[in-house]
Amino acid sequence: MRREIEKLLAPGSADELWDNFVTLMRELGFAHTFYSARRFADMARLWLTDELEWRSTFPVAFLDELNGTVPRLTESPWGLWSRENEGSLPCNWVDSPEAEPYLTPDNQRLIALMRQHGVFAGQMISLLGLSARVTGTIVLSTGDGTDQEDADALWQKVGRDVMALSGVFHLRACALPQTKGRARLTPRQREVVEWAAYGKTVAEIAEILGVGPTTIEKHLRLAREALDAHTTAQAILKAHQRNQIFIRPVEMGGSG
Repeated sequence: MRREIEKLLAPGSADELWDNFVTLMRELGFAHTFYSARRFADMARLWLTDELEWRSTFPVAFLDELNGTVPRLTESPWGLWSRENEGSLPCNWVDSPEAEPYLTPDNQRLIALMRQHGVFAGQMISLLGLSARVTGTIVLSTGDGTDQEDADALWQKVGRDVMALSGVFHLRACALPQTKGRARLTPRQREVVEWAAYGKTVAEIAEILGVGPTTIEKHLRLAREALDAHTTAQAILKAHQRNQIFIRPVEMGGSG
């Protein structure tokens, strides 16, 4: 287990961290991995954005058919359950009476599509409660040619290790700069937002950086647009929550 934890602690970018986590899950017997995260400002769930961060190794054919026809996995019965519950569930939990409130017509089509592409058997993990500012969901599939009985037997063997590694992965992902989605600041935008966070005015930032105030205003405007923020104060909050400011340059590695 020490080797696996070290592989999750070592990466300096979210992309490398994801690759290492996927590799570990495959070594443990899970062919496909899905991860989503949502950031919020406080425990009252003041969501910072409707944009979810998500990554997946599910088959391209499945994702292509999923797009625009049924809810993304974040809106699946498992995703909805994980927003208010901790722990894990087998994927066939959706066949139980407890899942009925989550079985919208779209979600029923999603389940049928997962069965069709051989990615239904597996386990869902809720990451609620691990981070004070980020909640998330992991869906693991044992892949085509397996059924839930196979997935349950695998979970009995490796479930505790998977839960521990998933927690380490999620906490590490929360600490690294967001590299998915459009909310990425350029180095200059990041620098300007950092000075604004220190309380510097546009004129003071312009003097510090040796450029005109108009240039600073432009960088702040572009930063607000990238972060979907209405004000500079909101941009500072969102940039901080996404680990886009006050970070070492090496931590911005990865192409995303």
